Amino acid sequence: MGQEQGGCQDELKLASMNVKFAIIHSWSSLFHVMSMATFTMHLHYLATKLGL
Repeated sequence: MGQEQGGCQDELKLASMNVKFAIIHSWSSLFHVMSMATFTMHLHYLATKLGL
């Protein structure tokens, strides 16, 4: 019975870690997309300004 309880706690801990990883990964992906969009806008602005 002790091992079953320990195994269940390990699974809950692993599930919690997976959720935390998913949240961090989602925020990281969002910030990456936003930074690429900002870079693209600045690049477009500079290209128009320089007449390229």
